[in-house]
Amino acid sequence: MQYDEFLTLVQQRAGLNSRTRAADVTHATLETLAERIDADTADNLAAQLPPGIARFLRNRSGGAVEDFPLDECRRRVAHRADIESDEAIRELRVVLQALTEAVAEGQVKHLWAELPGDYRSLFALARNSGQHGAVSAPANE
Repeated sequence: MQYDEFLTLVQQRAGLNSRTRAADVTHATLETLAERIDADTADNLAAQLPPGIARFLRNRSGGAVEDFPLDECRRRVAHRADIESDEAIRELRVVLQALTEAVAEGQVKHLWAELPGDYRSLFALARNSGQHGAVSAPANE
């Protein structure tokens, strides 16, 4: 998936009015995700993304994984993207959906293994929203 294609997907599915907003939400989501997951996982995801998207996963502040719940993730995304909390969870879901479509399924499953159940529910919400190409969360998770 190319940079423009990724942002167009986010823009259309989130109902955003500009490509700039799609980039802001993507940046906020992936930077926050990078803080929550292992650096190797972030690097492996980034390696499968276009450079303009990959840099958000590599823009990690600090080295240690931060163990924070989904509510904190939503708060960070909302703050970084300058949006309301309810928008943040919807747009977080959309960006994660685009991510699952842009990288190999095995890498998505590795990501799921690192995230607690409340995060993985975002992938299931994306799958159930009827969007094309979603990868299903593992049944035993």
